[in-house]
Amino acid sequence: MQYFDINVPVNKPAVVNAKGSFLYYLSGSAGGADNTLKVRCGYGVSAILLKPGQAIRLPASEAKSDTWVIENNAGVATIIGNVLVGDGDFSDNRISGSVEVIDGGKARTQANGAFMGYSYDTGVASNLMHVQLWNPGTNTKNLYVEQVQIIAVTGGLAQGVGIRSNTVALTTLGGNAQSKRLGGANSAAELRTQKSVAAMGGPTMGVLDKSVRLVKMAEPIMVAPGNGLLLFNAVAGEDLGAAFEFYEESI
Repeated sequence: MQYFDINVPVNKPAVVNAKGSFLYYLSGSAGGADNTLKVRCGYGVSAILLKPGQAIRLPASEAKSDTWVIENNAGVATIIGNVLVGDGDFSDNRISGSVEVIDGGKARTQANGAFMGYSYDTGVASNLMHVQLWNPGTNTKNLYVEQVQIIAVTGGLAQGVGIRSNTVALTTLGGNAQSKRLGGANSAAELRTQKSVAAMGGPTMGVLDKSVRLVKMAEPIMVAPGNGLLLFNAVAGEDLGAAFEFYEESI
């Protein structure tokens, strides 16, 4: 029996050229999206759906296949994993429910599902500065924010930075978040800024002390389409910049 790495994009089947009567889906990840495979023996019409930990065995009456056509059933994100092909058998006595052997963060990056980006603007007297990670209402994915970093402020961050949610995009677009897979497609998520005499959004979920520059979430914050994660400085006239690290999952 042989192990094969697979990389199954959303719109093109992967082909494993290996002779055998048995295929076992050992592991696979689509960065949090559906990782179900559609497997066909050779170029036949019939296919079977497999999740990690499941297998297909050809009937004894059929000849061995030397080609296995593997498709991305959901077609949401690239599936990266491993399959086992051969003439023998494979059993798994672990607790029901597969344990992914591919690191989830690495798989999300490889599948272009992990992103980061920052925005910054200078303060104006009597105004509070706001920085926002905005998920447009037209997006079909949720954002899961794992880390926020305060980039730059003036005045020593005298009274900290507040964290809020809001449902309106800030006025100034700084750009889209960048893929952690260098060269990968940008996220639909936007980095925005706006000045205001009063704190926008609400309610306040937390306040970062002036000594805090990096916040790692114990659990990620989910930003659904049509929502934004907002930071604002508590002292008028200060600059504010922030960087966000997050991953996406299809709704």
